[in-house]
Amino acid sequence: MTEAVGRPGLTRRLEYLYRHRNGTWVPMEAVGTNWLYDPLVNGIVLNIREILERKNPEEERSRLQEQLQQAMKMEAVGRLAGGVAHDFNNLPNVILGNAELARMKLVPPDPLLQSLDEIYNAAESAASLTSQLLAFSRRQSIEPRVLNLNDLVCSILNMLTRLIGEDIALQTVLEKELGSVRVDPRGSSSRCW
Repeated sequence: MTEAVGRPGLTRRLEYLYRHRNGTWVPMEAVGTNWLYDPLVNGIVLNIREILERKNPEEERSRLQEQLQQAMKMEAVGRLAGGVAHDFNNLPNVILGNAELARMKLVPPDPLLQSLDEIYNAAESAASLTSQLLAFSRRQSIEPRVLNLNDLVCSILNMLTRLIGEDIALQTVLEKELGSVRVDPRGSSSRCW
């Protein structure tokens, strides 16, 4: 850089290692050009950048390969979820129909009514989960409906509680004056219109 000061228009390139605050050494490149003769600039312009990716192409290639493998795993999980959901899709409907028929044959206070209600509710949850899996795997078309977001959040709390486990506390804060939206309620792939 000292050489560039005495020679107008001269550009010099320099590579060096910079110690990052986490203690690692990072390769850097500095390119300096003498613009002291230019009255608008009247200085030496320095461009400094990290060149880790250029200096370690093998590491970069390995990182990209790892990202590709992760994306392929996620694709496989989506296909698996879609396949399982597709195969499972009709079972909750059979259970719901038979539970409804059995309900119609019983009269209160028959103790079996409570058991049938639990079977019916479990089958509805299974049907909802299947629908979410199909939507996740993109095997089901988007069906937007007008919904209250508070109701939607409440409807998935049970599933979320099962997924996150007992060691995590889930707290919801719902807005009382919340309006409605047009959305497909099946899972995280929801899109608003």
